[in-house]
Amino acid sequence: MTNYSSFEFYDDEHILTYVYELNWHLPKDIQLESMDILFHLPTDKVDLLIPKYSKACWENAVAVIKNIGYPRNEKALPKLAEQLQDRNWPGTLEGI
Repeated sequence: MTNYSSFEFYDDEHILTYVYELNWHLPKDIQLESMDILFHLPTDKVDLLIPKYSKACWENAVAVIKNIGYPRNEKALPKLAEQLQDRNWPGTLEGI
């Protein structure tokens, strides 16, 4: 079990490494580990969870944002709203 009290997110690039590990083409254990780590993001970084150019990450990212819950996920809500542009985009219906 990971001790998140000592876990540090160094910068946006470090966080994005975990975000791109949400890709549904990767092994499930990698996806789940990244989801678990990203659940503990600081509230000012949750908007990084939905990368603009990686639709393969969106479904898992939406699941993390949903699990984080309001008000901790508030900064990610505009990106979730953007996903409503196309109901076929991964994770769109899960975010509703």
